[in-house]
Amino acid sequence: MKGTLADCKMVIDTKAKEWLDSFLHRQATN
Repeated sequence: MKGTLADCKMVIDTKAKEWLDSFLHRQATN
């Protein structure tokens, strides 16, 4: 269970980083 929880957190962190990167990219291009 602990491993699964860590995997979920890693996926969430990755998604958050991708979203943040795309958000900052849009801000920079506007």
